Amino acid sequence: MRSKKCKNRPAKVSRPRARRACKNFFSSVLPQALPNLVSQTLYMLDVNLRSSTVLGIVGGGGIGFLLLGSIRVLDEATVGAIIITIFVLVYAIELLGSFVRWLVE
Repeated sequence: MRSKKCKNRPAKVSRPRARRACKNFFSSVLPQALPNLVSQTLYMLDVNLRSSTVLGIVGGGGIGFLLLGSIRVLDEATVGAIIITIFVLVYAIELLGSFVRWLVE
């Protein structure tokens, strides 16, 4: 698998120095691909959190199921707490992503 963000030059330069493939990967390819990998991983975590809410509302269980049950019995305090929790989790993932990208780059 090859990433479009990785340049091929560092890998080619380190090959003639008799490096192993594993060492070559960790020293030249991974540092270039790490910001993109972190970004994609945190994006998938964000998408999974949001989709689990929707799946729960349509009958799949999870936090959306709790939200729908609270809406049905008109428990406004619980509905508000669940919505605020979802918002805080999504925002925390965004902050974590920004911080990790800042660390990696």
